[in-house]
Amino acid sequence: MSVQVRHLAKVFKHAGGDVQLFRDLSFDVPAGGSVALVGPSGSGKTTLLRLIAALERPDAGSIVVNGQDVVALSGEDARRFRRQNIGFVYQEHRLLPQLTALENVLLPTLAEKTTRNAGEYRDDARRLLAAVGMSQRETFFPDEMSGGECQRVALARALILRPTLLLADEPTGQLDAARVEQLLALFQQINRTEGVTILMATHSRQAMTFMKEHVVLRQDDGGK
Repeated sequence: MSVQVRHLAKVFKHAGGDVQLFRDLSFDVPAGGSVALVGPSGSGKTTLLRLIAALERPDAGSIVVNGQDVVALSGEDARRFRRQNIGFVYQEHRLLPQLTALENVLLPTLAEKTTRNAGEYRDDARRLLAAVGMSQRETFFPDEMSGGECQRVALARALILRPTLLLADEPTGQLDAARVEQLLALFQQINRTEGVTILMATHSRQAMTFMKEHVVLRQDDGGK
């Protein structure tokens, strides 16, 4: 899935004074690409992901995802676009503590009305857990797994609805160096073997070596 950002502008409204996140931001991500969004805190990395996912609207500019004008989407159209196209991975794994690893991966399927049945989703969930090296942990609860293991389960969960675009917001922020490399290798593998387009907001320079390209955000001008 391709992404085209053109002349994007976004102002963060604040009582202490407005902050210009982007003024004239433009970049392209080809289908099957992988991009690290890097920059200091406050440069707008998380906001940019939210704009691409139609969770927020820019003040100016356009965002086109696989031919779809994202800025024009709202309400149920925006929710449908996210369900059908986008997987999310966050800095904190956000697994539900009362569910096992397998049940957490299956969680996004509960609201889906498709021709696929529960057995097919379960097979997919087990395949994904195996792909991220967690097949031996499918009956484990989050408090029985390490932070790195929970994050791998979260990655499997993000892929269960077969998204073509994966948005990751500081996914390695809670991990030690060894587990950071393991998780980044998984992202790289998914990009190469599944053709999933990846945009990853990160402070980690290490992440840049695993992504094909990078976009540097600067708070002073929101530029590339």
